[in-house]
Amino acid sequence: MKPDCEDIKIAIGFYGNRLHTIDFTRGSDGDAYMMMHQNETELTFQEKPGIGCLSSLVLDSKALIVCGSFDHRIRMVSARTLKLLVQLSFHQKIVNRVEVQRGKGKGEVTVHSVSEDGYYAQWLLTL
Repeated sequence: MKPDCEDIKIAIGFYGNRLHTIDFTRGSDGDAYMMMHQNETELTFQEKPGIGCLSSLVLDSKALIVCGSFDHRIRMVSARTLKLLVQLSFHQKIVNRVEVQRGKGKGEVTVHSVSEDGYYAQWLLTL
């Protein structure tokens, strides 16, 4: 199955204040991706460095990344722009697992999370 989006952005960062991004675009054959651009930017979509876990989803034309963080928060960012879309707070310890799934309604997503605090949380979001 081919992805729904033409462009992909990968962000790489580890315990620092800089984020390395690599942009890919779908090749002319429609199956492979080609690297188009590399960039190093300031971390702007999270207050503290360190991501505990990731989940992603392409919903219609939106490519979403959900990050469970060491700072106990869950963030949903655009995979294309890396801009923060939603920040969720509930857990009191490191978030170990996040999962994002399509919801039942148009533009709905369900985010599930589990933390070292022993709690499971679920959010239904409309984008």
